Amino acid sequence: MSKRLANAVEELRAEELRIQGEADELRSQAKSCEAQLKQIRAALVVLGDKPQRKTGKQKPAASKQEVLETMFDILKTNGPVQEAELKDLVADRLASLGKSRIGLALRFSEALADGKFVRGSDGIVSVQTKTMPR
Repeated sequence: MSKRLANAVEELRAEELRIQGEADELRSQAKSCEAQLKQIRAALVVLGDKPQRKTGKQKPAASKQEVLETMFDILKTNGPVQEAELKDLVADRLASLGKSRIGLALRFSEALADGKFVRGSDGIVSVQTKTMPR
């Protein structure tokens, strides 16, 4: 091995050791912080305080009506679509409107079973064009 190459390897090993030391120190600090958080949360529970949820503002879930309207819009624009693709398109559209994906699978199933859509045996979904007698 040439002297230049040996020096480069030596410098990289030194840098590796320095960074490894920093990483170990940070892991130790994180572990200590987690232990402190655990103690604080346990104390809060003993004092009767409920644990806090995420501090960020959560997105509202889409209603069945919003899912229905979105499905109509997509099918009107794209024509008949595979069910899985429609579900993805609906999820993306609702997410772009600031809606959460939580509960979307249920709302999608409810909307699909609403009678306003037809799902073929091939999995293609379209808007119901015939009105069924009641």
